Amino acid sequence: MFGLQLDLLIPLILILIVVVVLVATKANVLPKKSLPFIAAGLAGVFGWSIFNKARKDALRQKLKDEEAQQREQEKRAAEAARLAGISDGERMRAVAEAQRLRDAQQKERLLIDARTAQEKEEISKLQGDELWERYLRQFGQDK
Repeated sequence: MFGLQLDLLIPLILILIVVVVLVATKANVLPKKSLPFIAAGLAGVFGWSIFNKARKDALRQKLKDEEAQQREQEKRAAEAARLAGISDGERMRAVAEAQRLRDAQQKERLLIDARTAQEKEEISKLQGDELWERYLRQFGQDK
């Protein structure tokens, strides 16, 4: 109800109460000395309660917005973690594939230079570090 007009609503209600009290005092309906102060006090209490209600509503809404923002951020973080996991997995597969291709090329090059069947059989059984060491021994580190 109050929404954005609260800044205007409180002064308007207070002005309305003051006008009613002044009119009632001029019409000799209210005593001139004590009742205007009572009316002003009631208007102040009324204004203060409206202000507090509006402030609490605004704080509740801000809290809801922050909670929604936090849930959205958690969803984005989970999605990013999921995507990072996929990209790490893809990266590991790509590294493994590159290593496999490098090993195959090294074996092929060693097999091309192998002279005997026994040497070819030994080369075909080599893997990983053993293959790399044999490759370095035969072709050097520059190749």
